Amino acid sequence: MDILLVFGIVMLLLAAAVAVLGVRHGTVEIANDARAKETDAVVASMPRRLGIVLLNWIPLVAFEYAPVLRYRTETGEDVEGTLPWAVGISPEIRACRTSLETHTPLTVHYDPDTPASCWIRPRTAFRIREVIYYFVVAGILAAIGIFVLWGRTLI
Repeated sequence: MDILLVFGIVMLLLAAAVAVLGVRHGTVEIANDARAKETDAVVASMPRRLGIVLLNWIPLVAFEYAPVLRYRTETGEDVEGTLPWAVGISPEIRACRTSLETHTPLTVHYDPDTPASCWIRPRTAFRIREVIYYFVVAGILAAIGIFVLWGRTLI
């Protein structure tokens, strides 16, 4: 058998597998996010660090914050959850800073299976973007496979 033919077919099959995996991963994660519970939380602290962040692909030295939130779960358990590190100009950090200064509660979403995992805004757009990344990788793999199969005909 011709090695280019085998390689091209393998790349196309791999591209299809990555696309299917991306759709499956996205639907599972969106379904998990739909199970999330909502509650009020107070900002306990806002640790900060100085780091290099990319804003519109421009590296900048900026402060990043990781707010620590305290909230009560549906079962009555008191939990401390930490949001991921984010730049001070992000909407989540601005909302947390305002909540900390005014002592007003924030509405947070948490996973009932792991209550310390919390987030403020819905993550559906993030999950869809993950699926798009899978499709970009699948498209690149498919293009390589097609290119190899086409190049095989020139030999």
